[in-house]
Amino acid sequence: MSTSDQHLMQMANDIAANLWPGKAEQEAAEATAGHIRKFWAPPMRKKIVELWRDNDAAISENAGKAIALMTD
Repeated sequence: MSTSDQHLMQMANDIAANLWPGKAEQEAAEATAGHIRKFWAPPMRKKIVELWRDNDAAISENAGKAIALMTD
């Protein structure tokens, strides 16, 4: 796995960690997915979905819930 892949996963985890507290699960997942959609370039979004689909353990459960919303 490349350093850039690791960086993307860490960023997704950090975003989820910052947006999750105090929110209901669905609201937090939508906020995290919305942030990624708004601020990440399309290739970055595509790559994080690919990494999530590969079941990478480095993606947190909360970040994974948000990424799952991006596959619809």
